[in-house]
Amino acid sequence: MMRKLKRDETVLAREIDQQKYKKNLWRFDWLDEVVSLSWKDEKGQKTQDVKLKVGDAFAKINLPGKAQCTLCNDVINYGSNGKTALKSHLKSNKRLTILKTQSGNQSLGSFGTDKVRTLKPHRHTPPLSLSLSLSLSLSLFLLLILSLSVKLI
Repeated sequence: MMRKLKRDETVLAREIDQQKYKKNLWRFDWLDEVVSLSWKDEKGQKTQDVKLKVGDAFAKINLPGKAQCTLCNDVINYGSNGKTALKSHLKSNKRLTILKTQSGNQSLGSFGTDKVRTLKPHRHTPPLSLSLSLSLSLSLFLLLILSLSVKLI
């Protein structure tokens, strides 16, 4: 089973990678690098430039020479190319398509933040039963307030 390693597990990450690879052992300082991404719309016009930290996009997993993309959940083999493999995945068509969709769905700007945007996937949607029970509770609450206001009049 794949387990994501944390930044403080540097020694464990090196031990895992040394099982299979001698070159390009995982380095957590790769995650601090910033990559510029840009894409074009359907008309071929440049639409958006995004600076993305590699650390926002990848997590080291407990397999030698492998990291997992947090956006598309692909397992990337960096064992032969190192951080170049991670950066090339960031610019892949599949990932850029997901980023386009995600940035189009964002409604609030990033006013007052630094220039590095963090785009993270939506991991969890509440179950339908929970959202129905919340709307039912809200309806009952509004009926209670309405009935109290009618009694006061």
